[in-house]
Amino acid sequence: MGAHGGGVGDPIDSWPRRILLGVALGYIALVVLVPFFNVFIQAFAKGIVPFLEHCLDPDFIHALKMTLLLALVTVPLNTVFGTVAAINLTRNEFPGKVFLMSLLDLPFSISPVVTGLMLTLLYGRTGWFAALLRETGISVVFAFTGGAEQGGAGVFWNVTLPNIRWGLLYGVILCNARAMGEFGAVSVISGNIIGKTQTLTLFVESAYKEYNTEAAFAAAVLLSLLALGTLAIKDQAGGGCEAWEGALRGSRMRVLDGLLLHV
Repeated sequence: MGAHGGGVGDPIDSWPRRILLGVALGYIALVVLVPFFNVFIQAFAKGIVPFLEHCLDPDFIHALKMTLLLALVTVPLNTVFGTVAAINLTRNEFPGKVFLMSLLDLPFSISPVVTGLMLTLLYGRTGWFAALLRETGISVVFAFTGGAEQGGAGVFWNVTLPNIRWGLLYGVILCNARAMGEFGAVSVISGNIIGKTQTLTLFVESAYKEYNTEAAFAAAVLLSLLALGTLAIKDQAGGGCEAWEGALRGSRMRVLDGLLLHV
């Protein structure tokens, strides 16, 4: 069984297995499929024209632009940081390595809302670094800021990158999905200012609270389409990863055969 693909499993030839399969499929249908299709049904309940009107609303368009812009900034930054961290943790042994790896795992165990609150306490108007930020004219909380870092060497581009390209692409796709769908941390750190710092996920919440359900479902449809596109690209990347791993295994076998022939 591949890392990203399924192998040939045991046949479902007994009633207990069929019952378990039915329970699993029913659970997925109730939790995932029914809400997913209901979003589209509700969004187009009054026709295509109201749906397009909501999509052309200035606040809606700004939220879409903000979502894509955040992804455009955060994905490259996380890619650079994640790649550098992974290479150093994999190739080097140093004091505190286990502690550093634990720190990198913290985002998986801490709620995004707590993360947003921590950032606010650090970089907010009364935060620890508030004075320094005021002196430099940099705004972090309730503002959009961004930057990019680039670097590398010939060894990375010619040796390391070709070996990790499919795994790196897989991680970039998942990072992009997380960036576009993030709600908790963004709602705290951005302030959810309509027309300024509001993303699509925050737009859905605001529209729904204002009983503008059609606009909320329209934004949810767009987020769903972005999610489907991300899944399609992820599957393609997974297939490429499997093909690359198969080619790598084949090349190793050819080298081994060549060595055996010379023994």
